[in-house]
Amino acid sequence: MSVIKTYNLSITVNRRKVIELLIDDHYKENHPDVTEDIIIDLVTLLDGKIFIGAKSGEYEYFRSEFELNKKLYRLIWILEEDKVYVGVINTYRINKRSE
Repeated sequence: MSVIKTYNLSITVNRRKVIELLIDDHYKENHPDVTEDIIIDLVTLLDGKIFIGAKSGEYEYFRSEFELNKKLYRLIWILEEDKVYVGVINTYRINKRSE
């Protein structure tokens, strides 16, 4: 069963002010090298940027890739309509960026 942890945050993503970060611990099952600190650092890289996602109901899903400490990561995250949080569904290391 997944556990979701909540953190205070202050970023703007897709022109929306975000004040909370929700992290689903699902990533721990297959990616023990990823920590909550890494996820928090990756989410702060969303600040000030615009992303194109896939809309499903009240949620918009995103897949973003970032380099952090010379390592590449893929971040799977959501924004919910009319809410002030970013939700992280999964995070993992990748060998190269998507084309």
